[in-house]
Amino acid sequence: FFFLMIRRPPRSTQSRSSAASDVYKRQVHGDIKALSKDHKPQDAGEMQRVISFGGVLQNSFDKKGNFVGARVFLPNQGIPGIAMSRSIGDLLAKQVGVIWEPEFIEQTLGAEDKFLVIASDGVWEFISSEECVEMVAPFYQKNDIEGAVEFLMNESRNRWMVKDNSIDDTTLIIIFFV
Repeated sequence: FFFLMIRRPPRSTQSRSSAASDVYKRQVHGDIKALSKDHKPQDAGEMQRVISFGGVLQNSFDKKGNFVGARVFLPNQGIPGIAMSRSIGDLLAKQVGVIWEPEFIEQTLGAEDKFLVIASDGVWEFISSEECVEMVAPFYQKNDIEGAVEFLMNESRNRWMVKDNSIDDTTLIIIFFV
């Protein structure tokens, strides 16, 4: 899971300009604070752990031949072939160093915090943090949390179908701080 905290800019930096779109961007799109990171098998520390447990990493490429990441396999077997180095409940991948333990960043909530997006790689595979903010912000302005979840889930599904012709398991929680 990947956590994303959106912070309001300090009041002193909010513009009173007549350029409405500029004011909107500054007020809605404050700082983006990632509260976790993706755990990919090709990352040095993650790769070292997987290999030390006997796992095999194999590079994966899209249809155009572009590198999309490494996958973890048991030695001499074509399984499980997952593109992550941390997973909850995958007993097969656990045998080769795929662990469940998350990394945490502690964040004290303040009055400047707007919303929190908690999502699995099914969302983050094709949607960046910045794009997520652009998608959720209009719904935050209308206090329409159901609309934000529905829009982000649909956009995630659509991008999966266009890029991979499949849909990954997707979990999404959005919390508005009002």
